[in-house]
Amino acid sequence: MATKRDEDPGVGSFYNNKSTIIQEARVFNESPISPRKCRALLTRVVYLLYLGDSFGTQEATNLFFGTTKLFQNKDVSL
Repeated sequence: MATKRDEDPGVGSFYNNKSTIIQEARVFNESPISPRKCRALLTRVVYLLYLGDSFGTQEATNLFFGTTKLFQNKDVSL
């Protein structure tokens, strides 16, 4: 049985690499917040979760607190 990763192995393998996404999560801490960058990164995180990737405790904590900062932004798209 093929996994979700096996269905389309060449599409964005570097772009959707977990370590790359974790490093780019610094965008949540920028001032001022860039809604476009944050939305793109959130989409990539959700895609990794869809593929079945899991995040370590520290990674998940950093992502959680980074994304909760977005609730304070006045941009409705976030």
